[in-house]
Amino acid sequence: MSPRLHFPQFPMSQFTFDCLTSRRLTSTERDLVVSGRVSPRLDSADGLITETAGSPSAWVDAWNSTTAPLVAIVGDSDVEFAEIARIIHAGISRLEESPSLAASLPSVREADLPDVWRDLTPQITPLCAPPDWRLGGVFRRASIEMAGGLRSVSDPFWDATLRILESDEGTDSRVTQVPTDAPIRQSNPPLVPSGISANDDWLKRHLLTLVPKFARRILSDPCDSAALQAGIWQFQGELDLSHKQSQAHEGEGESQLCDYWHAIMHRREPDYGNSKYWFRQVGRQPVFDELAPVVAKFLGTAEGAPISQWSSRLLPPRGWDPFAFVDLAEAAVGHPAIDAAARQIQWAEMLLLLRFTARPATRS
Repeated sequence: MSPRLHFPQFPMSQFTFDCLTSRRLTSTERDLVVSGRVSPRLDSADGLITETAGSPSAWVDAWNSTTAPLVAIVGDSDVEFAEIARIIHAGISRLEESPSLAASLPSVREADLPDVWRDLTPQITPLCAPPDWRLGGVFRRASIEMAGGLRSVSDPFWDATLRILESDEGTDSRVTQVPTDAPIRQSNPPLVPSGISANDDWLKRHLLTLVPKFARRILSDPCDSAALQAGIWQFQGELDLSHKQSQAHEGEGESQLCDYWHAIMHRREPDYGNSKYWFRQVGRQPVFDELAPVVAKFLGTAEGAPISQWSSRLLPPRGWDPFAFVDLAEAAVGHPAIDAAARQIQWAEMLLLLRFTARPATRS
């Protein structure tokens, strides 16, 4: 059974909070959990800090032991705990100030693309990737209970976040994000993905409802909405679902964004010739100008590595060459070093294109 560490919790106005963590906290870190939240009413009920093994069932057991209106969670992490405590306190403050909010998630900062995730709405980011729980998150207990309670799936709190979003019928999101500059744990998606695991069928069921729901809410134009859906499904590695959206609007839209996602889909399929066909259809894209300096910086740090010989092909005088990148993706098969570099470049491309696809929302 998970050890329980009882620690005084102080009221924030009418609220107290509990904290669940798979990280063994020092006494100083426990102090940081409640720092800045001290109230004159020190005789209030004790709260609870629960250390858990971090497995899905252990998180559920720990959650069921809590009673406070707000529950903070912290995954195992080597991030400086003062930053995690700041994220927790900021989330608690937001949920306290806005009763309509159900959850606060950390919003990470990409090293070379610092504002991309932050430019996306909190309704879109949880559809693309799981929140980085090691940086801390906060949930309103009642919201999860109303959504059916915490479930023992592979990522219980991601599941809970998506169920909260499913109940979101208003124009304002019930999920908020707290930005952080803490280093992220990046796992670049494969060049040739296999899609959502059968063990994560709960995730696919959520997304089949949420992806069209929020894409259409954010982008009223059917072509733009389809492009956003195609992009989100690419982040999940679901090529067929992405293809269905992009193929429905061939040649349409001011920037032919469906066609761009269509080209990426075939590159990852992999069908390299078909990918080049669609890149010929889209022509020069605004994202190319954003991507070129990011790739140049990356290649500049890879001197001597197998990827360095591709520099002149990927970045000729006219700028980013998507056809050369298709060739690189093909050359990466069976070559781990090239594969790792190509995955990093692909990640930057997909992030930038996702932000551009969702531009009406991010620019408002």
